[in-house]
Amino acid sequence: MTVAVTCAIDPAPSSPVVIDSYEYDAFGNLLNKTGSTPNEFLYRGEQYDSDLGLYYLRARYYNPLTGRFMSRDPEEGKIRDPRTLHKYLYAISDPVNRRDPSGRAALVEVDLENAEIGFSSHGLDHLVAEGLELSEPEIEEYIEEVVREYIADVQESGGTVGNIFDLMFTMDILDNIPWAVRVFVVSAADLRVSTYFPQNIP
Repeated sequence: MTVAVTCAIDPAPSSPVVIDSYEYDAFGNLLNKTGSTPNEFLYRGEQYDSDLGLYYLRARYYNPLTGRFMSRDPEEGKIRDPRTLHKYLYAISDPVNRRDPSGRAALVEVDLENAEIGFSSHGLDHLVAEGLELSEPEIEEYIEEVVREYIADVQESGGTVGNIFDLMFTMDILDNIPWAVRVFVVSAADLRVSTYFPQNIP
């Protein structure tokens, strides 16, 4: 898997010209380059220190040759997502789907147009047991709407959601009972939702 990045200059509005191009593997190792314009902002637009051979990602430096950070993660990680407990992995070792511009957390931009949202069965049993006169597909539809709207709001404001996030909400169609959902972002186009009562949140 490669990631192509191009740098262009526009001497005349009607004729943009590409003067440099860069091609990387998924972890940011340079595979091919054309042009000779001085440029220190390379893989994913991050600042590269050519003397060290490392990328500066704010909280710490990243080595693309090893796919590891040079110092420990300042964040503790989340016990419910063991991948975040590794102190040196870049983008939880999944740079095709995730990035880590801060050196603190792997982020993914959800492809809302193509994303599929799956549901675990145990949470929906809780909803039905509450006595709502709705079928599971109807419940899923309303919860999916809440999740998609939240992600759209975050991404439109320039943010990104984490690998796992919780939402609490009430909806008229759900009798205004307060519910919560935990969303697992498996990839940009694959999300899994678990529903539960707020008091059951770990």
